[in-house]
Amino acid sequence: MTGRGNRTEAIYSFLKRLQADESKKKFRIEGRKKLEEVILENAMDGKISCATCFRIADLYGIPKKNLTKILNEMKIKITQCQLGCF
Repeated sequence: MTGRGNRTEAIYSFLKRLQADESKKKFRIEGRKKLEEVILENAMDGKISCATCFRIADLYGIPKKNLTKILNEMKIKITQCQLGCF
């Protein structure tokens, strides 16, 4: 009986981790969608200012390099660059 209980516990543990991973993935996707909405709200004619990018990165707590990757994927250009970070 002990072996069967251990397998059941292992399966239960695996399913819990899988569910947690799916929740994290869903949160990341929803967070990404919200971030893209904020970017689009602040972009004009496919462009967004460097200062606005700094504020968005700080607001969402993401590295500026990651924001740059997202902007590139969205085909949005950064204008009025302040420090060459983007």
